[in-house]
Amino acid sequence: MGTIDHAVALKSQIQLAGGVVKHVVVGENKMPAWADDYFPQSDRLLEMDALQSLAGFSAVWMAEPYEQLRPVAWREIWERVPLVYSGYGVPLSDWKRGYDFPFFDHCQLIMASSAIEEKEYRDSGVGSRKVALTGDPLMFEVMKLPEILSSKNPVGTILWAPHWTKKWVDGSAGFANWEWAVGALYHFFKSHPDTQLVVRPHPFLTFQDGTYRARTKARRLFSLPNVSRSETSMHADIAKSDLLISDGVSILAYFGATGKPVVVLRNKKYPPPFDAVGEEITASMANITSRRSLGRTLSAVSSDGSPALGGTQSVREAILHNFPVQGSSPGKFLVDNS
Repeated sequence: MGTIDHAVALKSQIQLAGGVVKHVVVGENKMPAWADDYFPQSDRLLEMDALQSLAGFSAVWMAEPYEQLRPVAWREIWERVPLVYSGYGVPLSDWKRGYDFPFFDHCQLIMASSAIEEKEYRDSGVGSRKVALTGDPLMFEVMKLPEILSSKNPVGTILWAPHWTKKWVDGSAGFANWEWAVGALYHFFKSHPDTQLVVRPHPFLTFQDGTYRARTKARRLFSLPNVSRSETSMHADIAKSDLLISDGVSILAYFGATGKPVVVLRNKKYPPPFDAVGEEITASMANITSRRSLGRTLSAVSSDGSPALGGTQSVREAILHNFPVQGSSPGKFLVDNS
């Protein structure tokens, strides 16, 4: 999830600033296999050891604000050690992210990715919260990648990042589009064996939950020799890919910040829940609402680049305007202020 990618970015930044990072996997949680490259066993603490040594740390970074989902032993640990929080990812949706959660009132530092997010955290609390506009940790790392703004760049690798929300937890319809998109992707990559597809599904997405036809198309897609599942971080996938196809959410901004083209899949009946910033950023991306349109767009992608998917300069400018990158990393800010 985005929280793991945040942790990867923060760990690197903290270590570059001279800090030391240890990690612990809490309860029944599991890290994805690729995370072992960034969080080796040598840096891992057993849960009991971590709880007993909390007082020895300058701060504890928590991946989520949901106290009720944590094992009892990890609740209200703000009484024993300073807490730090840096969000899930750059906010592009109208989900309020629980800015009023009591958890945030107890944080020693809340790291905001934008001026809007900073204000939301400050205005939603009880009393005075410690919020700083540090910028987004992963965005800081993405902006180190080469800037690519030419539509003439060859498209050799495409990243597909499908969302999971066929239905929300309350039973209402979600905005996922993989069931109608998978067929167009299969036909394109079957007929273009020299173009690679990397599939980076949302961790909650289960392709087996689709219709029989969609499941069949997905199996056929993954059987192609030029199609693979992601086995690395979001940052690494962004670095090696030339174009992104996704229905959201934060990855749209991370990828778009590189200047490389983005195709946004939109469900016409149940559109993605973008907020004003999300709509501003995605407006200049290639917005696709049907399998046929996706097929035509993919057909326009050739070794000559993707001139039909322009607007990369305006996308990049909008992203950096809303989510500015500071002079030093969020990780260094944390080290300097812990």
